[in-house]
Amino acid sequence: MIQLVYKSLVFIGVAILTFICTGMACVLYMYSTNYRSFKYDPYVATARYNDYKDLNRREVEFYSGKNKLRGYVYGEENKDMIVFSHGIWSGHEDYMAFLKWFIDRGYAVFAYDYTGYNNSQGDNAKGLTQSMIDLDNALTFIEKDNTLKQHNIYLMGHSWGGYATASVLRYKHNVKAAVPLSGFNDPETISLDVTDKLIGKPAYLLTPFLRLNQYRLFKDKGSIKAVDSINSTNIPVLIVHANKDAFIKFDKTSIIAQKDKITNKNVQYYVITKKHINDHSSYVNDVPSAIEVKRIEKERKKMESKCPNGKATDQQLRKFYAKLDKSKANQPNVELCERIDKFFKSVK
Repeated sequence: MIQLVYKSLVFIGVAILTFICTGMACVLYMYSTNYRSFKYDPYVATARYNDYKDLNRREVEFYSGKNKLRGYVYGEENKDMIVFSHGIWSGHEDYMAFLKWFIDRGYAVFAYDYTGYNNSQGDNAKGLTQSMIDLDNALTFIEKDNTLKQHNIYLMGHSWGGYATASVLRYKHNVKAAVPLSGFNDPETISLDVTDKLIGKPAYLLTPFLRLNQYRLFKDKGSIKAVDSINSTNIPVLIVHANKDAFIKFDKTSIIAQKDKITNKNVQYYVITKKHINDHSSYVNDVPSAIEVKRIEKERKKMESKCPNGKATDQQLRKFYAKLDKSKANQPNVELCERIDKFFKSVK
């Protein structure tokens, strides 16, 4: 009898240890994959900095932890400055047409590359909380720079950057207003939701390991929620989200899904419902541009389907994109831009 109990306890112990090791291994693998370092894809229809001959910028550098990050200042002569935080697996130049609208209308723009992204240092991006940490350090840098600190500061960010834009408000920087675009509310919920798409409901068994890894990487900052930060201040916030966003779900993982919990009385909402641009990110463009982007993607897939192993060579991709009229795929959503501009001007 004693031997049977002993064997049962050993079996249970081994099962628990296996579960713990497997769960932690899954989370570590997820982090190493999702938050790997990133460089711009050169083969896209997106118009970037070099495509705009009338744009000038000054490069700056600042530290976020031990890593030196690269920043870019556009329209520095303008008084009002938008500090822009980009989404995951991208960079601020993927929003260039959208940002240029604001630069052309008298705003300065301060944009930067996250830890491990593009021209910034870092072996990887660590995790979702890092976007908030990098933005916090960017704002600290601006406030200490003799030239940059003279600007009126407004925040704007998309997706991962939308979370940063909202969650950084708890740090009491001298910010006039903030516009999170397609932002998620907290790293844990969005991570589990994305994992659920891959492996189903067992993803939620990873919750304790996700929390443990977040704490390992970020300590108490790893559990910060965007809504709590919005509620910690009276800074005006315009929350923007598309109603058909399948990545950061409008009614589940988004900041706007927590509308009933927001107590900051200076919060406004803008919901994008227009067909062709009511998804996660295409709404920074107007409808014709969004349609053109999808046409180009379809044409590229058709071209690659005829290639060995379904993959085009660099030479083929250069030729494919060289023949495009990029202007057709890079017209900003003026309706959205004007709404944000009106919001910023209303809080001066």
